[in-house]
Amino acid sequence: MVDKCANEKCSQVFDYRRGRLYCCRIQTANGDLLTNNHGLIHYWLCETCAKTYTFEEPAAPDMAITPNSPSTSGRRAWANS
Repeated sequence: MVDKCANEKCSQVFDYRRGRLYCCRIQTANGDLLTNNHGLIHYWLCETCAKTYTFEEPAAPDMAITPNSPSTSGRRAWANS
């Protein structure tokens, strides 16, 4: 469950009405989907962090945020802002 912003330097508490919620498929290191799992993991960036960051590819349980670029803004996200 998402409880705060995915940016480690931010302590903003999750608010589904603001920011960006990212939904990614969970894969193992060799690219297989995890078994006995619904196969999705969610990350949330608060409204402030979503203006600056997105997630790097490929989707993985240990995803890292990266600065936005014009080609990545809006990718793989549900915009709530």
